[in-house]
Amino acid sequence: MRGGSSLTNSMEARFAVQLYEKLTKQFGIYVSASKVSVITPYAQQAALLRRTFSQALGYDYHHSIEVNTVDSFQGREANIVIFSCVRAAGSKGIGFLSDVRRMNVALTRAKHFLFVIARCDSICVNPYWDQLVNDARNNEAVISVPRSFVDSEGPLTQLKTKYSEAHLKRRKQDTQCKTITI
Repeated sequence: MRGGSSLTNSMEARFAVQLYEKLTKQFGIYVSASKVSVITPYAQQAALLRRTFSQALGYDYHHSIEVNTVDSFQGREANIVIFSCVRAAGSKGIGFLSDVRRMNVALTRAKHFLFVIARCDSICVNPYWDQLVNDARNNEAVISVPRSFVDSEGPLTQLKTKYSEAHLKRRKQDTQCKTITI
């Protein structure tokens, strides 16, 4: 583990809590009625996530949120899954995340919504993750999360994909071109 990783892991765990709270606040009954599962390939990250959820939401957090490792969650589903893979070590390799079977289990557990919390630069050293991240970028599904968001009270809608403005310009140009050619 390189220096500063535990602080970053802690921040990523707080982001998972903030994401859950913001989802609950914005989508209320749907999120409250669904048990949310937070999964990670790493036992230590799962323990950190449990502590962070317990501190933020109280001891009874487990009634609405399940935190587990990918291996423990195999064969099960949840309506909403938050997949935390923040311990990836970048150029040093990505450990458990490089196992395609674990990746498959992690990415196929959500019935309705899947959120992946990751450092894209770190996981893209693996060709499978690189392909997934590139596909997500092409579909404008990668959201850069500023550190300030973790402690903010702002709505989820304040998060925007990197490509939103460029996409809007392209869309506007496409519309103008179509208007000209018609």
